[in-house]
Amino acid sequence: MQMFSRPRSHDFRSGKKIKILYVCRNYHIGGAEAVVANLCRQIDKERFHVSLFHFLKERGMIGDELHEEGFETYGISASRIPVLKYLTFFQLRRIVIEKGIDIVHSHCTYGLIDSALCKASSPNLRHLHTFHFGNYPHISKRYLALERFFCKIPDQLVAVGHEQRKVIMKTYGLPPERILTVWNGVVSGRGGAAPEFLEKYGNRKGVIIGVIATLIEQKGLTDMLEVASELKRRGVDAIFLVVGEGHLRKELESKARDLALGDTVQFLGWVMNADSRILPLFDILFQPSLWEAMSMVVLEAMAGGKPIVATDVGENRHMVKHGENGFLVVPRDIASMADALETLTKNPDLLKRQGLESRKRFQEKFTSEDMVRKYEDLYARLGSS
Repeated sequence: MQMFSRPRSHDFRSGKKIKILYVCRNYHIGGAEAVVANLCRQIDKERFHVSLFHFLKERGMIGDELHEEGFETYGISASRIPVLKYLTFFQLRRIVIEKGIDIVHSHCTYGLIDSALCKASSPNLRHLHTFHFGNYPHISKRYLALERFFCKIPDQLVAVGHEQRKVIMKTYGLPPERILTVWNGVVSGRGGAAPEFLEKYGNRKGVIIGVIATLIEQKGLTDMLEVASELKRRGVDAIFLVVGEGHLRKELESKARDLALGDTVQFLGWVMNADSRILPLFDILFQPSLWEAMSMVVLEAMAGGKPIVATDVGENRHMVKHGENGFLVVPRDIASMADALETLTKNPDLLKRQGLESRKRFQEKFTSEDMVRKYEDLYARLGSS
């Protein structure tokens, strides 16, 4: 059968483009999806051809955008045989063969498993896997066992941060050479705010503290409400704009009402392209997360020249230099969070200076161009091996 035949051998020195297939659960809104989007849009099209594979029926918002921009996307097709819907490896394998894929680059656990199976049965196929989860080893025993086994197969593993890499090495017993660090990167600041937000918030005299997050437990948003309440008690003239959606929204809105924060905290829901449409209006980015790998939102705030108050989790300590382009605080430390935000709200010169430093640090270390170049180097190395 064709699905069990080997992919053709690729001569990477022949001048032909290296064909890369990105593999993810879907391409909704998240760090992994944003990384893939930047790779698709900025990779050297003279050297590489990219396409996308997703496991869910829906491509997701970012996937739909990329599809409309002309990038090839492939999803799981329905099967009349119930058991086959669980054998997603065969469908991924078929795409790899039919499209002559040279490198599969997986970005989720399911992608790791199926891509590793493809590689195990295709000696000429190369496999790169990037870890995006930021709270190892705190995942289910099942996922730990699966990742521990299948992470032995890819040609190269990548962590998105130094702190994440250390924990993954310890969790899975990996030698240092098995896993590299490639920092996430984002596109440079993309202009002014959208007219509808500019009209509503552009002339406000007080400080705007922005929060961009999926409304889930990880993001520490109940702490955000406690901080907002404390700042209101201290008489700080500030509002919190919360951009994002998630299953905690009703609970958070209820708690905000209980704390009498109706005029202080506003939930705006999803804002597409929030980094360009509303982030420019923020005076400060606030991130009270309980854990992160490497936050794209923090990077976007840096690109936009914003000071940041964030918890000291994940790679935040490498992005935010305490006292220079923001402040790092201990998770759940309400008083310290409120102190840091109050310091910035009451010192306009400090706020401006830290914003400029954020922009400088971003340009030096965290651009999407730098991230794409490093992945291109990895693709070229894998292709020539």
